[in-house]
Amino acid sequence: DLFSAPTVLSMSAEDLSPLCLPGGVQLGWKEARERLKEFRESRRRDSWTVVKIGRPLVEKNGSRLGDELWIVCEQLFVASLDCGKEELAMV
Repeated sequence: DLFSAPTVLSMSAEDLSPLCLPGGVQLGWKEARERLKEFRESRRRDSWTVVKIGRPLVEKNGSRLGDELWIVCEQLFVASLDCGKEELAMV
């Protein structure tokens, strides 16, 4: 399954490679933005995927998000805490 997550404790920096999901699926920044928006609108809570998609989106394409940057940062913050990634939440 595309969204099956490893256990949170087994996640490494390599697991958070830019816009790349399990199975080698890669997303462009627009696709990543849309995926996060779909999660917010459907109230889907898939924290591992939000961290996987949101971190590189904010780091590499934050300026492209315009006003949406703040809502994505909030979404990433909550997901980071859910995943035990406190250091990411503090960025």
